[in-house]
Amino acid sequence: MKPWQDLTRAGRTRRLRAAAEVALPKFGLEGASLTRLTEGSNCSFRAETAGGERFVLRVGEPSKVAEMECLGAEVAWLSALARDTDLRVPRPRLTRDGAPAAEVDLPGLPRPVYVIAYSWLEGRLTGDRFTPADARGMGGIAARLHVHAVDYDPPPGFRVRSYDRPFPFSNPDFPFVEPPLLEDPANLPAEHRDVYARALDRTRRALERTWAREPARITHNDLHPWNLITGDPGPALLDFEDIMWGHPVQDIGTLFYYLHLRPNPVELRDAFRAGYEEVAPWPEHEPGEIDAYRVARALYLVNWVVASENPDLRKIADEYVGRVAPRLEPGNG
Repeated sequence: MKPWQDLTRAGRTRRLRAAAEVALPKFGLEGASLTRLTEGSNCSFRAETAGGERFVLRVGEPSKVAEMECLGAEVAWLSALARDTDLRVPRPRLTRDGAPAAEVDLPGLPRPVYVIAYSWLEGRLTGDRFTPADARGMGGIAARLHVHAVDYDPPPGFRVRSYDRPFPFSNPDFPFVEPPLLEDPANLPAEHRDVYARALDRTRRALERTWAREPARITHNDLHPWNLITGDPGPALLDFEDIMWGHPVQDIGTLFYYLHLRPNPVELRDAFRAGYEEVAPWPEHEPGEIDAYRVARALYLVNWVVASENPDLRKIADEYVGRVAPRLEPGNG
């Protein structure tokens, strides 16, 4: 049996599918068929029962260290959103034992993985076809999340990371996930060190000002066009795996990183802001604050690539560092 790190993407997906199959009975979904939906840092599958009920199973990659407490926090906030609002978000399905996720350990996996189940949401994943109307809908959802988070009272044991550092997934209070290789830009090729050093300094200064200004709240922390579904029932937001203590400007900066890569970034940003301001005041307190977090997202993605155990990502690491470098200057997409 090949080691995990030597597998192709298809090979890794087959092993994660096997984990999803083992998890089905733990959620009371024996005999459900599985159809792959996505593959990447996680792999997700549609589970359909003989009676036609549909669910989504998300299987975390073994290279991403997860904790049941983190998954419990994700499930807790999603459950609160379902209870307190009419937002279209995934509804968690607990295991038969009442756990937020099922732990699966199989031969061929370097460590156990966690499988989590959600309700199925109908609609079209916006992805590459993200329109100004989609951006406006996402703005409204983001604002309502931010408003809800102000008064959200987490249950005991609620534990998530804090986006109070440039590389929050390396938070020492949690198991090792990815080393912050870019904490020292000397790790990069000489021609890119200065631009990365400036971007890292800008991120740190923005974090210092933002976190000194107001209390943190729970944020989605992964807003982008591939996490939005649209359709007749209205927009729906997906993928709450990376929720963190943070601030609305950080959430928006993450999304704006992806919008900067589109042919019409200004139109999309304006549409998002219009949808947001229908619900809540725009949260930026000083010019360039959101753009600093757009740059922070770029740094996070580069660090994720260069630190990854995934062989496909390691192959592109040097090229990716150079490709992202121009995006790290203020105002540059």
